[in-house]
Amino acid sequence: MIIKLKENFFKFLALHFFFLLLLIGIRFFEQLIFNFSDSLHFNLINFLVYRVNFDTLFVSICSVFLLIPFLLITLWSPRVAIIFLRIILFLLLLLHLALTQFFITAGFLLDDTVFYFSFNE
Repeated sequence: MIIKLKENFFKFLALHFFFLLLLIGIRFFEQLIFNFSDSLHFNLINFLVYRVNFDTLFVSICSVFLLIPFLLITLWSPRVAIIFLRIILFLLLLLHLALTQFFITAGFLLDDTVFYFSFNE
């Protein structure tokens, strides 16, 4: 049983690493869009220091919160645990893409002002 948990833990880490690479890719294209729209120059140091560090922190926090449910589901069924993790990471990726698209379109971050509007607005 310990060997199966260890194997699934490495699958867990691999999925989170792939998730991190996807987030960094999205950040890179976001930066390219801003460079072409605002005529700003790409600053690699700024990109690496702020955006990649933030994405790494986000993935680390997600992995901390998802590890215990993943291991508990692994005890029941390793295949279901992998499917569960893929679904959760896919939903987080879609949320990240939606928020990125909102920021590119609106030009500001989504904050508590969204609660001032009704559902129809």
